[in-house]
Amino acid sequence: LAVISTLAIAALSSAQIRVLTTDQVAHLTTDQVVNITTSSLAGLTTDQAVALTTAQAVELTSRQVAALSTTNIAALETRDLAVLTTTAVAAMTTNQVRALTTDQTVALTTDQAATLSSSQIAALSTGSVAALETRDLV
Repeated sequence: LAVISTLAIAALSSAQIRVLTTDQVAHLTTDQVVNITTSSLAGLTTDQAVALTTAQAVELTSRQVAALSTTNIAALETRDLAVLTTTAVAAMTTNQVRALTTDQTVALTTDQAATLSSSQIAALSTGSVAALETRDLV
């Protein structure tokens, strides 16, 4: 897939994205991932979301992150969540924030935690609030 143009990858529908193997997803270039439409990216299965590499995750736009299902957000590796841009974290829906595991909440960087809105903070589970680092509360 790496030899297919970013425009061709961007033209894939959510149904076509859904049938990619996890290996195929992991081998998409960062340029290809960035050019996948939000509606197509929303078609990722949980296994495909887990297959995203850290290099791919760091390139996800705020719109792409907001398009991921709550199940996909909850399935992201902590290392991948920790590299999302602050803009992408700020764009997460309250349902996505509510879906974060305690480990994912701990993995948020100080800059990411600082971008959370009051609505997003209110959406955190009690376990996630308890897991916030002291540095994130000041």
